[in-house]
Amino acid sequence: MVKILRIRSVTGIATIQDIGRYGFRNIGVPVAGALDRISYVYSNVLIGNNPFSAVIEVIGVFTAEVLNDTIICVTGGAEKIYVNGIEHNTWKPVYVKKGSVITIKPGLSPLNYLSMYSGIKCPMVLGSRSTYLRGKIGCYPEGLNPGLILESYLLPEPSIWYRVKDLEPPFNPFIQYIPLEDQTLELRATPGVHSDLLWDLDQLFKNYYYVSHESDRLGYRLEGSPLKSAQELGRLPSIPVDRGYVQVPPNGKPIVLMSDSQTMGGYAVALHVLQPDIDRLAHCQPGYRVLFKDITYREAEDIMSDYLQKIQEPIVLLGRGVF
Repeated sequence: MVKILRIRSVTGIATIQDIGRYGFRNIGVPVAGALDRISYVYSNVLIGNNPFSAVIEVIGVFTAEVLNDTIICVTGGAEKIYVNGIEHNTWKPVYVKKGSVITIKPGLSPLNYLSMYSGIKCPMVLGSRSTYLRGKIGCYPEGLNPGLILESYLLPEPSIWYRVKDLEPPFNPFIQYIPLEDQTLELRATPGVHSDLLWDLDQLFKNYYYVSHESDRLGYRLEGSPLKSAQELGRLPSIPVDRGYVQVPPNGKPIVLMSDSQTMGGYAVALHVLQPDIDRLAHCQPGYRVLFKDITYREAEDIMSDYLQKIQEPIVLLGRGVF
């Protein structure tokens, strides 16, 4: 094990995350994990890591000192990172030397992922290295704070850098994955458990909604025309819920559940948003406009099959070839 990073400052939230904590929802433990799974996975594979290695999820501004030569990659909404004040492209491997200072700032969104070669050393808690802040679960259960020193497992041999330095994703993330403020993000969805009880469900597909300031890793609250049917229903018996479920509380305004979603909930479940669109929604800031799009179960299956393939077997490009 080697010391690799000393946290200097965090303006916002920085946590250790991986793909999530599975198998404990039956005892009330949320899955947690990366808000944007595509960005998370590619932060790892672009430097040769296991796709599901632990990384740092940054929401805001983050500065840290490098304690040993290593390779890093930043993915997410930032278009540039800064090493000793010098700009480098994101979504690309970057070789950093001991003593360098890394700075990550918001770009198209404030959500970013910082991976370190060989992954971040962090004890597993209930089978995962992910941080669940509300429950104070994880190896750094209160998040990453200034002064903390992180370790990785190995330092890269010189040959590693020459193997990964030209890797790139097979897509342009800033066109395909990161929503822009002046665009409308479509949230593709299938009917939810209580859709038959919501006689005005079609209003969700006709009206624009806007991301509220009251949004976090648990759920993104949306502002817009309330569903009168949900106001009439009020609270319902609790049922299992998960990331991507669209709950409609008695105020009639939808909440899209995110990675830190609770395991049970007593609000009407109107829709299920597909996982790739949850990744995109994670980058939306307050005021961003979204529109639900009704799709068939067959369409949803095809989209999810493609998405899971990208997560489980991500492809990276080496020049014009595939690595």
